[in-house]
Amino acid sequence: MKKILLLFLFTGILCFSAGFNLDGYENFKWGTDKKTVIKALGDNYKVVTESKKDISSITYDEKIKVGDLELSGVKLLFKNEKLSEWDAWESMSLENFMKVVGTYVEKYGDNFYFSDYGESGCTFTYFGSKGLIQIGGKMNKEKKGELNVTVLHRIAYTEEEKKQWLEGYYEHKELSEAAGRAIKKGQDFIFENSNPNNKMPDRTVK
Repeated sequence: MKKILLLFLFTGILCFSAGFNLDGYENFKWGTDKKTVIKALGDNYKVVTESKKDISSITYDEKIKVGDLELSGVKLLFKNEKLSEWDAWESMSLENFMKVVGTYVEKYGDNFYFSDYGESGCTFTYFGSKGLIQIGGKMNKEKKGELNVTVLHRIAYTEEEKKQWLEGYYEHKELSEAAGRAIKKGQDFIFENSNPNNKMPDRTVK
């Protein structure tokens, strides 16, 4: 029987890099022109192929600190050549993943929505007036005991987008409320695999 133990560690207020703003990336606000960003950060980036014509992305091998932990690699996403999203990633232990979550909770409060995706991982989502944050952890199949962690910031949802997201979220109200209580109390939150085919029950938030 597998167990995923999410340790909610609140270790005091920790330092954020300048990149962890709700309204953009470092000194670049949402809507900043792509050419302006590249001119400031330099041309040592890699181009990412996107499926949508109005979306383009580039990546930099920058290190970003979240508390005393580092995330490597930054992807900047532009919609119609305007900055609209960025994310950073790293492989780390479950304990360190929850340190990242705890640092965000210290900074923005405990109003995070928790989504469980079974064996594939989980996501914490925060809606701010200037931006949206998602912190995701996914099992690393190549490194036992580690998660592939992604921190994503994007331009704020419209009221309609947020409404649609919450409608899907509250279809799983019982799980959501239990996770919310766990975050607020800082207590352990445990998912057990009781499915006979050795897969976590499907509790995906659509």
